[in-house]
Amino acid sequence: MAYFSFYMAPIKITDIPAYREAGREAGEVFKSLGAIELLEYWSDGYPNPDLKSVGQNLKCQPDEVVVFGWSVWPSKEVLDACNAELQSRPRQISSGANFDVTRMVVGNFRADPPQAADRSV
Repeated sequence: MAYFSFYMAPIKITDIPAYREAGREAGEVFKSLGAIELLEYWSDGYPNPDLKSVGQNLKCQPDEVVVFGWSVWPSKEVLDACNAELQSRPRQISSGANFDVTRMVVGNFRADPPQAADRSV
């Protein structure tokens, strides 16, 4: 069953070209290690001022936008193997993707709901 990994991060508007190039390089590596699909979308406003927006949660500055990306994997095991492989390699992706990882949000999702006994946060 498919497994999904996502991230959101604030990116300075002036750094978008470098970020996109690093993302292209990362995508090639992830696909070579089993990713089925990689997608990215960029924030385009926050429709409801009464709710806390993604930009507010990520402490987005006026010169930043939020990138939301996700990857589709055949299984959690394939994603875990990819992450283990990447940890064992020297850095292969450009360092041009300059952003504050302390404001980044990440998560993994499975298609079937967990049972109470195997729930983790």
